[in-house]
Amino acid sequence: DVYKRQDLISQLYFSNNSALYQELVVDKQIASQMFTYNPDTKDPGLLHVFVKVENEADLAKARDAINRTYVQARTELVDAILPGKASKLQIIPNRTPNRHRWSGREY
Repeated sequence: DVYKRQDLISQLYFSNNSALYQELVVDKQIASQMFTYNPDTKDPGLLHVFVKVENEADLAKARDAINRTYVQARTELVDAILPGKASKLQIIPNRTPNRHRWSGREY
């Protein structure tokens, strides 16, 4: 179901263990907090990412990093994030020719 896929994407790309969190919060210290919200709404493909940016001058950097991560989540194979472990995940395939890619709003 779409919510399970969104939960997986949240964990892989936007959790405290993600590369984005490491970049924005730990390494560059652009943000002090980052979390996601996966609401049960009429638009089930909607995933919210919240970032508390400390300096207004860094807002564009945070936005660009989040947008870059969304693109990565839509186009990257899960095995690229979890080498050798993707086969242990229960991935619900979408209906595209490459069944293990996230695509469009079906992610």
